[in-house]
Amino acid sequence: ITEDSHPLGTTKAETHLAPPFSGPELADLPSLILAAGFDTRAHRIAPESDAAFYELDLPPVSAEKQAMVVRVVPATARRPKYVAADLREPSQALKLLQEQGYDPRRPSVATLEGVLMYLPPTAATACLRAVATLLQRGAHMAFDFLPASCVASGGKSVGGEWRDYKNVALWLADKGEPLRSGFPHEPAEH
Repeated sequence: ITEDSHPLGTTKAETHLAPPFSGPELADLPSLILAAGFDTRAHRIAPESDAAFYELDLPPVSAEKQAMVVRVVPATARRPKYVAADLREPSQALKLLQEQGYDPRRPSVATLEGVLMYLPPTAATACLRAVATLLQRGAHMAFDFLPASCVASGGKSVGGEWRDYKNVALWLADKGEPLRSGFPHEPAEH
C-alpha cells in the first residue's frame, strides 16, 4: 500500500475530492470507496474525519487488501468497513453495505476511480447504474474517465491534457488492461 498508489490519478483526484471530504456540510457523511482496490484514501482521511468509510470491492481483492492492512497498518488505527461485493450485483452489494451499517436513505459521498475506462461501454453504463442504486438523492459522486476521443485514438494526441496519453495507453494494453470506454464529450475545464 502506498500513499500515491496511482501516480497518474490519485493526487489529482484528491485535489478535486478534498472539498467533499473536508467541507463542513459533507464532513460527516458516510463515504463509499467503490472498487477500492489498494487505494489508501480511507486510511489517510478517516483519522481526521468522524464519517464512516466503506470500501467495496470484489471478494478476492477485498480479502487481499484486508490481509495487507493487518500486516502494515497499526492495529490501533481506525479502519474502513470492508465490504466484499460485486457491483454487477447491486442489490447484494447494498445488502452487504447495510449489514456493515450503511444507511442508503442518508446522503453520502462516493468515489469510483480507475474502473470505467477499462470496462466495455455497456458494462461502464451498467456500473454507473449500479452505483446509483446504492446512493440516496443528494449524494455526491466522483469518478474518473477518459474522453471517448482518447480511447478511440488509442491515446494518440487529442489535445489538452490527453496529448501524451499514447504511451500510457500502449503500456496498459500490453499489461492486459486496454482502454475500452470513454465519455462522448471532452471534460470541462475547472
